[in-house]
Amino acid sequence: MQKKPVSLKVYRSFRDKKRRAELKTALKTVALEMADHPDLAGYVIVTFDSEGETVVHYDCGPIKPVLLPACVGEALSRKVWEQDSQEAEI
Repeated sequence: MQKKPVSLKVYRSFRDKKRRAELKTALKTVALEMADHPDLAGYVIVTFDSEGETVVHYDCGPIKPVLLPACVGEALSRKVWEQDSQEAEI
């Protein structure tokens, strides 16, 4: 008996649903891991959807709110550069 081919729309829906589930699991894992940091003083969590809409939650801790975007931007830039340079070496 030959199987009926799966439509591309059904496959994409399945793939997207699986990807969202994986992202949620990763987000929970990373958040729990970061919450165990002994010197935790604040946090920023930014999530976005496929259309670029964002949800942001934060606690500035000792950083003044007006400085938070620059501080987070710098930290993110360093992390992305670090990962890119490590991948380039492989």
